[in-house]
Amino acid sequence: MGIYVARRREIGTTLGDARASGPTEMDKAAGEPKEPIDVHLLAAVMAEQLAGIAWCKLGLQPDPVTGKIEKDLDQAKTAIDLVAYLATVVDPKLDEDDRRRMNGLVRDLRLNYVEKRKEAGDGS
Repeated sequence: MGIYVARRREIGTTLGDARASGPTEMDKAAGEPKEPIDVHLLAAVMAEQLAGIAWCKLGLQPDPVTGKIEKDLDQAKTAIDLVAYLATVVDPKLDEDDRRRMNGLVRDLRLNYVEKRKEAGDGS
C-alpha cells in the first residue's frame, strides 16, 4: 500500500463525488471489477490531507482557500494529533518505505509545531 496522489484519485473515484452526476470513472470502465473501499487506504489519505492542513495552520503554507498565510497553532495541534493517530492505525499495513515516510511526516509536523510555539512565546 502506498500513500500517493494517484491512489488518492482512485479513492475519490471509488467513493464517488457528491457533486458529480452520472457514472463515475469506475462505472465507465467496462469489465473492470469494483473493489470495496479499503479503510486503511482511506485513513492514509485522510492523514495526508490533515497533514496539509497542519502545515497551513502552522503558518508554513498558504491556506488553499484564502491563499493567505494564517497561523492557528491550536488547530495545527489538533490536525497533527489526528495525523499521528491515523499513522498508528495504518502503520501495520504500510511497507517499510511508506512507514518511514509516515513517521517522518509526523516527526516533522511535531518539530515544526514546537518551533512555532517557541516563536510565539508559548513553550507549551
